[in-house]
Amino acid sequence: MTDMINQGLDPLGYITNPYSADHIQEEFKPVVAGAIAALQVEFPNKIHSIYLYGSIGRGNAIVGQSDLDMSLVFHSPLTAQDAEQLMTLAIQLSGRFSTVTKIDFDPGHVEEVLDAQETYRWHFWLKHCCCCVWGDDLSVGFAKHKPSVHIAHALNEDLDGFMDRLPAKGLVAPDIANKVVAKKLIRSAYYLIAPQDQSWYTDIHDCVHAAYPYYPAYRHELEWALQLATQGVSTSGTCIELFQAFAPHLIECYQRQLSVNQ
Repeated sequence: MTDMINQGLDPLGYITNPYSADHIQEEFKPVVAGAIAALQVEFPNKIHSIYLYGSIGRGNAIVGQSDLDMSLVFHSPLTAQDAEQLMTLAIQLSGRFSTVTKIDFDPGHVEEVLDAQETYRWHFWLKHCCCCVWGDDLSVGFAKHKPSVHIAHALNEDLDGFMDRLPAKGLVAPDIANKVVAKKLIRSAYYLIAPQDQSWYTDIHDCVHAAYPYYPAYRHELEWALQLATQGVSTSGTCIELFQAFAPHLIECYQRQLSVNQ
């Protein structure tokens, strides 16, 4: 039973949720509060609820190295102007708070989030990967999940075109881009094997170590990704080179798994 809990599962095999507002370290409370306040000023009466994820929500963030990650549920879909305004706000807040390297806002809207088609994406995400820090918590109405390939596909169906959606060169520092891409690849690789591994890790070091036995030919790429994700640089190369070396195999694995489960 202890092993399951240590591996991110409860005694019945359901994924646990390690995120809580109570876990926010003192150093990060100002940036969390500042972001919530700024969002309400910029989008008055437009936000239904705000959710915190990532290391700050788990209580193991590192000053000057961690990001502030928030999922935002709006009452209605964002307009193009709203989306631009949200991106600008994230950049402005990142400049105001030196405790974090950057701020990410992931938006959705109530109708989208509640849709039954979102069982393995929004429902799972809010239930297991976030904590509500403002508004009415939608996750209380969602079912618990065990690790499954359905979750893996829902979270990583964008892998094929992921690099195309990164900010243009010059808009984000190279070390930040390296970290973003490396973490994406690590989690994409891990989520696919989590059902077999009977685990659900959140720490990227644990994800990499769990993935090693399932990707023996790509151990170097996993180590490379871990170095980029934690340090922002690697002697093996940049995130672009890593993506070119590792992503095609992961995409093939996802496509093969998808055909099996159809």
